[in-house]
Amino acid sequence: MVYLFIMKDKPTDWTGVLQEASSKAFNGRVDSVYRQTYNHNIKTARLVGGYTFELWPDWEELVQVGDSLAKKRNAYQVKVFKRNGTTITLDYKKMIEGFKK
Repeated sequence: MVYLFIMKDKPTDWTGVLQEASSKAFNGRVDSVYRQTYNHNIKTARLVGGYTFELWPDWEELVQVGDSLAKKRNAYQVKVFKRNGTTITLDYKKMIEGFKK
């Protein structure tokens, strides 16, 4: 995942973030959740099989060990299937709209 830092006098182009997000596809159960101390302390979910999913700050508390994640290629949503049977949708487009304000 690419994190862009916004500068007051410089507009940020979010198309790169959306392109990267849409190009990825994955699914699996969350094996562990940890912070990447070498990468700005980004909270990361590791799936069984080794895939890592870096969480946006607003998503950090929504993904826990034992949840299952699924994302289709060319989509902007990640489905989080909680252990209690509920489903949460993490949406890149909605997240970016929040940063544009």
